[in-house]
Amino acid sequence: MPLRDLHKFSASVTRFEGANPIEKISVPLTNGATLCAGDGTWNIQTTTAPAAHGAEKLSVTFTLTDGTALSSNVGLDFALADWSRDNYLLMPSAAYNGNRYEVRNVPYPPMLKEKADMGLDSPTIMTDVPRLNIGDGLSRIEQLSRDLSTPAIGVYEPEKKSGFFLLTDQDTPYGVYGYILEESDDRTSATLSIEAPGVRHTTMYRHCTTSAPSWDKAPDFKAGDSVTVQVYLYTFPCTCVQDLFNRFALIRYDATDAPMRKEELPFSACWEIQEKLFNTEHYDAKRGFYMIGNGKGACETWQMGWTGGLMPTFALLLLGSEESRKRVQNNFDFALSPNAIGKTGLFYGMSDGDVFLGDNFRNQKDPSWLLIRKDGDGLYYIIKQFLLMKATGVTVKEEWKTAARNCADAFVRLWEKFGQFGQFVNTEEDEIFVGGSACGGIIPAALAMAARYFGEPEYLKVAEKAARKYNADFVEKGVSTGGPGEILQCPDSESAFGLLESFVVLFEETGKEEFRTMAKNMGTQCLTWCMTYDFRFPKDTTFGKMGMRSNGAVFANVQNKHGAPGICTLSGDSFFKLYRMTGDKIFLNEIRDIAHNITQYLSREDRLIDGNHPGWMSERVQTSDWLEPIGEVCHNPQWPGVSCMMTIAEIPGIYVQTDTGLVTVFDNVTAKVTEKGADSITLSITNPTKFDADVRILAETSADTKKPLGDHVLLGKPTVHVPAGETVSYVIEKE
Repeated sequence: MPLRDLHKFSASVTRFEGANPIEKISVPLTNGATLCAGDGTWNIQTTTAPAAHGAEKLSVTFTLTDGTALSSNVGLDFALADWSRDNYLLMPSAAYNGNRYEVRNVPYPPMLKEKADMGLDSPTIMTDVPRLNIGDGLSRIEQLSRDLSTPAIGVYEPEKKSGFFLLTDQDTPYGVYGYILEESDDRTSATLSIEAPGVRHTTMYRHCTTSAPSWDKAPDFKAGDSVTVQVYLYTFPCTCVQDLFNRFALIRYDATDAPMRKEELPFSACWEIQEKLFNTEHYDAKRGFYMIGNGKGACETWQMGWTGGLMPTFALLLLGSEESRKRVQNNFDFALSPNAIGKTGLFYGMSDGDVFLGDNFRNQKDPSWLLIRKDGDGLYYIIKQFLLMKATGVTVKEEWKTAARNCADAFVRLWEKFGQFGQFVNTEEDEIFVGGSACGGIIPAALAMAARYFGEPEYLKVAEKAARKYNADFVEKGVSTGGPGEILQCPDSESAFGLLESFVVLFEETGKEEFRTMAKNMGTQCLTWCMTYDFRFPKDTTFGKMGMRSNGAVFANVQNKHGAPGICTLSGDSFFKLYRMTGDKIFLNEIRDIAHNITQYLSREDRLIDGNHPGWMSERVQTSDWLEPIGEVCHNPQWPGVSCMMTIAEIPGIYVQTDTGLVTVFDNVTAKVTEKGADSITLSITNPTKFDADVRILAETSADTKKPLGDHVLLGKPTVHVPAGETVSYVIEKE
């Protein structure tokens, strides 16, 4: 049933003084309606048409026929009757369950300090971000279309077992859209407004506060000016929150322009720049480890996981030079030394190179505080590297094995004692400082891998139990929280992708159908964090001048409102494996977009990005103004460089199914099948960039996708050398 048959629509014009609304005039939405506001008279023309996926495309053109309309915008209002505070509101990458959670007004970097907010049963507590009110009083959430990974807003209404979505393009000629949902005081009704252009009323969100004065200004209209608001409307049966995410996955490209693909920097050329950086700027020869940043403070020196640590070393071990591989072993000596480990067997969270420190921002000299996700990341990649070392003839030292096993044992003890892994835990005794959240979402993957490596079935049992609990507590509720260490428990993409990694690994390790289902559901939710369009950066910004493309960027969390060049801090091969597990190309296409576009963000000698050194990669794909200006970057090496290295190590340049002829290109080249015979297929590979490319090929049959992809799958896979500007043919023999 069309959405407009369910709810009352109206057209509106709002006048402002600065960013303060002083008058809003509304009329029922009918074709040919007239609306008078201030000194202007508006004519409203409305058309509707069916669109893809059962949508109704609603186009409303506001034309100022007489007078002027100074400092004004236009809008559509949707009156939502029979509303309930139990309704689930989704604004992709910006609001999950309407962000209707407890809030603490604390400065950045935030930490909980009240005893009532801590302990095993910690409630979900966010910083001061845009949200619906969990309590009484005004309840209003406001976002701009550029704040979202996809310009969309969706609602699941459990009492009605129904759902709806509204999608728009990213902007009009007058600016980006504004989305507002405001609930009545008794929460029995609500109004959803789409404004063009968006003007944040009175206040706006800045870093960790919703109280910053809004600097938005509405445009002036003169007679003859017009603006068209175009909305795609969807209504559908919705029996659970997952149905809402499933529908979003189907429609998320419907309203925006198709993203543009441009071949910029091949994987192999990118790798050369990054490996050089790690062996010059990032290697601390005195202490024998790879720093994760520029070494200015502990956060930029060493962290076990989250932003680096024992994660980029996997890529260096797989693809690096002999020098890099030796330094990886030195890195293990540093990271797994007795000084790096607490009494529980857990690793300390960070180090300045001399002293190991903790993760409590108020007192980092106390090493007992640990963000549990760091050790989850650490153990997962330790085991992956142990397996890679075995495959490549590198000796795994017994003291390394002991350290890894002690960490796994500590995870098991936490689970057996508390039935969870918590968010912040004590490295010196089995204690959880702050419980709850999906912070440890990757731990089941780490334990499952450790179970196979050490031959310890108890690890796998705990991994399965923990995965089921995470699924019930987070996936089934449509929100994952607490992955980053500096957002309290805001909804975030990092915990979501950690959970996806665990579900994928558990399916590959056990073959149990329940984990495939969990993985597909979690993967579908992860899509909401991934940008689906190329944002039109202002032409005078760094990204605008460089022609950067935002499709495939991944938003971090609802507090730090920016896309990033990759997944923090993973390659995204979980999406690739999920495609093989399900046959759903939506996951294959998403990791294609993420992997292909990531190299454009690398600063290099011939294309420095706002003064960043060659090899540096900023975490900002900044479409919002929460901190830096739109289209600008940070000026230091950050974790996306690690994600980029891991992408090159774990994602093929070209994926081919030899029986179906499917060809998916992740690298910055193009490829097509030119000949398909009984025993072979021939690819034509073109490299339009100015860099030579060594393209790694992964070929298999469609039947092969029924088998787990396994460990370090690209080890030993063939590469094809494609000189800059040239085309080569490559023959793949069918097995």
